[in-house]
Amino acid sequence: MASSASAAKKVPVAKIVAQAKVLSKELNNGFVWSTTNSPTLPSQIVPYGSWRGPKSAPTPAKTAIVDVIVCTTGSVACVEAGQGVQAAAAALGWTVHVYDGGFNPAGYATAYASAMADKPNAIIGVAVPADQVQAQLAAANAAGIITVGVGDIPPSTKGDIPYDAYVDFRMPLMESMLAYYEIAKTNGKANTIVGTDTSFGSLIQAMKQYDTVMKTCSTCKVKDIKWSLTDAFNAATITADINGALASDPKANAISLPYSIVEPTVIAALAAAGKSGSVKLFSKDADAAGLNAVLQGQSAANAGASALWAGWAGVDQVIRGMAKAKYLTIAQQGIGVAFFSKANTPKSGNIDDYPPVPNFANYYKHAWGLA
Repeated sequence: MASSASAAKKVPVAKIVAQAKVLSKELNNGFVWSTTNSPTLPSQIVPYGSWRGPKSAPTPAKTAIVDVIVCTTGSVACVEAGQGVQAAAAALGWTVHVYDGGFNPAGYATAYASAMADKPNAIIGVAVPADQVQAQLAAANAAGIITVGVGDIPPSTKGDIPYDAYVDFRMPLMESMLAYYEIAKTNGKANTIVGTDTSFGSLIQAMKQYDTVMKTCSTCKVKDIKWSLTDAFNAATITADINGALASDPKANAISLPYSIVEPTVIAALAAAGKSGSVKLFSKDADAAGLNAVLQGQSAANAGASALWAGWAGVDQVIRGMAKAKYLTIAQQGIGVAFFSKANTPKSGNIDDYPPVPNFANYYKHAWGLA
């Protein structure tokens, strides 16, 4: 249901809008950073500056087998993160096997079974939720196999087994940037329909942060609608959800989506409702589909981090695990986030072609003693 933010007001709305406008200019000028995934003020998001990732690491093992389970080969971001693992492992002379998780628990179980048969030193799950592979993580722990979750968060249920290490896609930070941008562009009059996929803890966390930021703006409104991953692949369900939300709040001026999977359906629904111009569309992850929607003027903005970079960061965590060194925190991993509007989106639709993104591969090679 719709919710105003008066109870969460901490800073006068005029000040929040003014700060959000300062940030919105910076978002279109470069690459940004925050030490936290959950900023409570626009001023906590700053220019990225020089390399913030690791500058040193334990000496990598000369040989290793790393298996990657991607959420699904149908997801560009998951595939690209897997490609980042492959590129990093190739630089180290390591062996990599890649398996398709199929975006469901049964597929994850099958992929893990194949990976375990390889007797790897490490298994990296890309957007494979820990809470959906508990038996597999237990088996990996028992076998002494390092596990790294890329694009996931630790399970929320007490007693559940987490991955040994994590690499954060920084999704809550992406949503913070989008929310502040909306506050700025609407002069504190954002009235947004927010979609949340309840199948993944990381997506729930990200969209909750979006709501949190919007609640710092007492004159902004948010209406939450929820669906499952199965729904996301059902155009009729998503269309009905969007139409219902628009009917219940005809003054809505924005829709914020958790990923690009549903963008074509939502774009079509807005066109059919005659609201393509009046309701702005926002999404995250900066994958090819999302960035192309921005280039075509169908989406107002997108925020994301390089999935390839996340893959390299996953291998860096494996190096540390094999050396029995401490794993890196989100802040130590140094992954920055880009914000894209039509003005600054690479024509290729590829975030790694955006000049402010650092040459992370070279930095990792230096940290690992390869260059």
